[in-house]
Amino acid sequence: NPVYIDSKSEKVNSGKVTTFSSFSVVSENRIFLAPSGYSERLLPLFGCALLTGGGMPTEMESEKVEKMDEASDLDPKIQEKLKNLVPKAYCRHRSWGVGQITEKDDALGAYLIDFRTKKGHSMEFGYAAESLRHLPDDHLEARILREPDAIRAMAQDQVSELMKLAVTSLGKEATAVRLEESMVPHLLPPEGWKKFWEAAKRAMKKDPHFVTGK
Repeated sequence: NPVYIDSKSEKVNSGKVTTFSSFSVVSENRIFLAPSGYSERLLPLFGCALLTGGGMPTEMESEKVEKMDEASDLDPKIQEKLKNLVPKAYCRHRSWGVGQITEKDDALGAYLIDFRTKKGHSMEFGYAAESLRHLPDDHLEARILREPDAIRAMAQDQVSELMKLAVTSLGKEATAVRLEESMVPHLLPPEGWKKFWEAAKRAMKKDPHFVTGK
């Protein structure tokens, strides 16, 4: 193999195969134009093995590639869990909290999800079915993610209404600890929780929709 030297007089690795390289020098007759309409996460699969061995898939063949791992091929129980997990839907993960699905890639069998601290996180259908809980659009945590200013205003001026939303959304999980987890720090600063909770308890005592302990 020829030896290549970079601008710093350092040897550049070269050969017939390159793996995990940052940059590669490739002959012009070994470059293929990728077809439009493919996910950027799918295109890397069209590497040496596919392109050299079989050539770029035709339009007819590409339909088979895109459909090879669709959700409809999964176990019926998993399909049932995934039916509400569609693009723009909200969900909750036990570790990463609330997120919104931005893309469903049937070719790769995975979702792209924007969690607060993990934007563009990829999650396979099977794992998503086991670890994600779908949140309706009007769920408290979905609304905190989507419209934090509006819910923050409720926390100040319509405490009773906010607590009704919390109970409706969280059900049996509507405890002080769970509510604090939902609101802090996404809606309230940690030092503001105690003040809010005291106001919430006073509002619930005055509202006949709530039954509170003496």
